[in-house]
Amino acid sequence: MAKLEIFQNGAFADGTPAHQIGTSNADGGHDAVVFEPMTLADAKNKLKTLGTTKSATVKATGVSGTAKVKSTVAPKPKVKVKAKPKAKKTARKK
Repeated sequence: MAKLEIFQNGAFADGTPAHQIGTSNADGGHDAVVFEPMTLADAKNKLKTLGTTKSATVKATGVSGTAKVKSTVAPKPKVKVKAKPKAKKTARKK
């Protein structure tokens, strides 16, 4: 299980930075484990209560790190774009 860390993910309406808790992924982004936005102080306290163990992640999310999650978003259907019909050539009279 990857190490849990705090990362900034947006801001509250008053401009205060919003933080979440999650893990870093291979492309440099983050995968949120605790989805609720919180202040940095709240995030630090939450991280202390979670720890960095696998059981803490299960406790926080209700899902183990190895569980397979089905996506609820339906894939977009592929739409074929038809080419415009070519204009017919007409014979010119000379």
